[in-house]
Amino acid sequence: MYKTVIFDLHNKPGEELKETLEFLYKRYTLALIASDKVLGEIKKNEFQRYFELITEKIYENNSDNLPEMISQLKLTPQQVMIVSDSLENINLAISKKIKAVAYGPLIDVKETLIEIDTKNIAYISPNTFRCTQCGQCCRAIVKVSETDIERIEKSGLKRKAFLDYDPMEENPTEKNCLKMENKVCTFLRRKGDRYYCSIYDHRPNTCRKFPFFKKNLELMDCQPFVLRQQEPLENILPDENKKNKQENISTKIKRLFS
Repeated sequence: MYKTVIFDLHNKPGEELKETLEFLYKRYTLALIASDKVLGEIKKNEFQRYFELITEKIYENNSDNLPEMISQLKLTPQQVMIVSDSLENINLAISKKIKAVAYGPLIDVKETLIEIDTKNIAYISPNTFRCTQCGQCCRAIVKVSETDIERIEKSGLKRKAFLDYDPMEENPTEKNCLKMENKVCTFLRRKGDRYYCSIYDHRPNTCRKFPFFKKNLELMDCQPFVLRQQEPLENILPDENKKNKQENISTKIKRLFS
C-alpha cells in the first residue's frame, strides 16, 4: 500500500537519523523536505544517497510543499507517509488525509509505523529492498560453484588467489569457498561509511540472491544478528578515500621537491 516516506525536518537531526534512514530505505522510497540547517547536516554526513527527491523549499506551514512533492513522486496521498519533527505539519498532513508520524528515535518511529503498515515494517521484500552498503553480509562464508569460479576468473584473477577451504568443515579436501581476511570476504572494500564488492559484476550466485534465497521467505532484516555482533568493519578495513587523499598529498610533495 505505502510506497514512500517523506521526511519533513526543520531541526538538526540527531545521531539516530542514519539508523532510521537505513531501516526505512530497505522498505520504501524516501524523500526529504528540509530546512537549510537540516540540508547542511544531510550533505555533511552524505545522507543524500538515501533520498529519491530532496527539496529545500520551506513555505509557511509547508501547506504547498506536501501536495507538490507527492505530485512529483507520482503518488496518491494514500501511498505516502510523512515523518515530521513539526507537530503543526503532522496535523496539516492528517487534515489532508495523509498518514503522519512524529520523528524521533527509531524505536518510536517503528512502533508508530507498525500500526500503519505492519507487514512492510516487519519484513523486507524483494520488490522494494535496496542495499545500504553496510557490508555486513560480507562477513558470511560464501561457497562457490565451478560456474562462480569461472565467472570470477573473467575479472582477471586466478582461482588460487581467491579460493580457500571451508573453515566450518573438520577435514576439508576441496577449496570451494571465497577467502576470508580478518573474518570478512577478501573482496570487500571500504569508502567512508560505504562498503562495496571489488568484483561486483563477477560476484557468486549466492551473493546475487542474498538475502532472498527462497520465495515467500519472511525476513525482518538482511543482516544476520550473529554477524552484527562482531568487530566493527571500520576497524578492519582501511578507508580508500583517506588512502587516496594521502597518496595525492604525497604526490604533490614529491613534485615540489623534484
